[in-house]
Amino acid sequence: GMDENLGLVTYTDEPAPFLGEVLAPRLERQSYSERVAGEIDAAVRALVANAFERATAVLNANRQMLDDTAQKLLDQETLSGDEIPRPVWPRPTAVDSAQPIS
Repeated sequence: GMDENLGLVTYTDEPAPFLGEVLAPRLERQSYSERVAGEIDAAVRALVANAFERATAVLNANRQMLDDTAQKLLDQETLSGDEIPRPVWPRPTAVDSAQPIS
């Protein structure tokens, strides 16, 4: 269910059934094709890239707050929870809202 192209299916590597996982933990068979494995890799890359873009947007939107907080820490060495400002979260775009937040 990580991607609408892959659907609501679980893809796993299964242990070889004739030996069992105890006797042959490294002998595994893939329950999907190389093409599907490529699609899974592409979906994971897209999720990671999207998360990176969102994290970068949050950091950029809060850059001044981060710099101010870093300076306060350099001056005071410790801050209480009340002294640390809350970040401003950018509104998700249509593409962002299509991706679940984990």
